Amino acid sequence: MVNQPGLNLVSVLEKRAERHPDRIAIMTGKEKVTFRELLDRVKNTAGFIKNQGLNEGDCILVYIPMSIQLYEILLAIFYSGMTAVFTDAWTTRNRLSEITVFIRPKAFWGIPKSHLLRLLNREIRQIPFHWFPGSGTNIISQKPEIATPKPVSPALITLTSGSTGFPKAASRSHQFLLAQHSVLSETLNLSEGSVDMPTLPVFVLNNLASGITTLLPDMDFLKTENVNPTRILAQWNKQKVNSVTGSPVFFQKLTEHILKVQPAFPPPEMIFIGGAPVFPALAKKLKAAFPKTQITIVYGSTEAEPISELPLDDFIRFNETNSVSGLLAGRPVSQIELAILPISENPISCQSDSDLRNLKLGYGQTGEIVVRGSHVLTSYFNQPEEEVKNKIRTAESVWHRTGDAGFLDDHGRLFLTGRANSAIRWKNRMLFSFPAEIILSSFPEVKNSALIKKSDKLYLALALEGTKFTDDLKTEMETKLSAYLPEKPNFRIFSKLPTDPRHNSKIDYSKLLEMIKEDSE
Repeated sequence: MVNQPGLNLVSVLEKRAERHPDRIAIMTGKEKVTFRELLDRVKNTAGFIKNQGLNEGDCILVYIPMSIQLYEILLAIFYSGMTAVFTDAWTTRNRLSEITVFIRPKAFWGIPKSHLLRLLNREIRQIPFHWFPGSGTNIISQKPEIATPKPVSPALITLTSGSTGFPKAASRSHQFLLAQHSVLSETLNLSEGSVDMPTLPVFVLNNLASGITTLLPDMDFLKTENVNPTRILAQWNKQKVNSVTGSPVFFQKLTEHILKVQPAFPPPEMIFIGGAPVFPALAKKLKAAFPKTQITIVYGSTEAEPISELPLDDFIRFNETNSVSGLLAGRPVSQIELAILPISENPISCQSDSDLRNLKLGYGQTGEIVVRGSHVLTSYFNQPEEEVKNKIRTAESVWHRTGDAGFLDDHGRLFLTGRANSAIRWKNRMLFSFPAEIILSSFPEVKNSALIKKSDKLYLALALEGTKFTDDLKTEMETKLSAYLPEKPNFRIFSKLPTDPRHNSKIDYSKLLEMIKEDSE
């Protein structure tokens, strides 16, 4: 199915609407839409787009949070053979302006608040068409035939967090979206007709293609760290959710509430957690809050989702009986090939896959994780310089450099040790952040932490939870850290460490360096 020429992702939705037209496709606390109704709205909105004079391949910038209307619009764009450019809810005005200049979209589809930017932003005003979420929904349009673009034609462009510069524009073709659907379906193994609550937009597309009902969480996607557990559990009680997919910060809030309040709720059958590192302290809380739920840790990235998977029980057992070396991430999924290469700040060139495999490090040796597969993005949108830095093109394949450091053990299990570019060269050895963070995560006072080097000194930045950094606490931490660190670090205490805007979990090391400079000895 994936390699059929001209196959449009929406064609899978059409088949779902034929098989179970009255099944709920997406619902919120206020509204719902069946598969048949969704397809009708998609076709009608596609007709509206076509009537504006746009052509296949044109880019449409979409600035709408997760909602039923978002997926009507995205799927209508796919249906029309055009390219949707999706921006996150936290995208700033300046970043939106930069994206507009870079993409040169033919239309802008945004929430009412975003249209106020036209008053302040000349670039957005110059986009030919400006539409609101409801544009076209009340207009009876002639429903066009579904477009049959080339399999490699871009269907969806998403922008990475761009915390250290202009974001990478990940270009997902129709072929790629179908391949990703195939892999996610096997990894998640959700039952058709079940109810899933995903907090990440791409998982809704997989649900629609799988005939699974999506329940959108009642939360502010602009501030995922402020999720209200009471509202989420109320949705679970009302809709009997079978599965939930979310980031560590999402589940951190849920588990803390559940363990403290002990509310009555129907636990989901399955939980999938990913998007950021999962540390042992959170794993134990998850197990305590959801003792009968099958919980899976999924490791992946914007360019390759998923890469590996691991049952939570295996993760907990391993950490109880083994010394600190890295975060166990499980075995790579069957559809991906993974290699560990020596860490390099420069582009990597290999003539063939065989040449690349000859560079692979041995078991237990830490390097950068690189992957290839049908659901691994091979290019960025009009960013050849990013492709040089982040891709390895051989005669047979395109490999993606994840930027993550890790190693494989002799059982083929993947371990994560931190970001490759944050590795610290220290007195003839390499130090990574995750082993130190794993140790510190065992302290209930620590919200999060990071190991960092500044001016030839080792620093451990800590965000503490409602406690003072006493001498006794410092001594206990130093004792435990001596198992990994060659010498005592300099501690720096903050109310909050800077994190990525998407998941609020990954440390922003460039901002942290600036904070440590301001808090220097």
